[in-house]
Amino acid sequence: KDGKYIKINISSRMNAVIISIEDEGPGIPDSKLETIFERFYSDRPDHEDYGNHSGLGLSICKQIIEAHNGRIFAENRKDLAGTIQGAKFTVILNKVKNNA
Repeated sequence: KDGKYIKINISSRMNAVIISIEDEGPGIPDSKLETIFERFYSDRPDHEDYGNHSGLGLSICKQIIEAHNGRIFAENRKDLAGTIQGAKFTVILNKVKNNA
């Protein structure tokens, strides 16, 4: 939607690269923070017709990241009052040591 942002941050710490993606959307129900990575899981908004989401995207992302010995997880961004301000996905990948 207009006026909303998606923030992407990439940082390097110790032996890992951390990539985070944040948005200003409605967030993710706390009970679904791990479920969203399951194959074919889809939580469609009420106004959308069935079939617009396959439920494969996050599952594929997780499989690729884990194949590279990384991790991905989701959380909600909250203000001091605990109100959800959006979602945040974090990917942690191990750096490859250069033997050259």
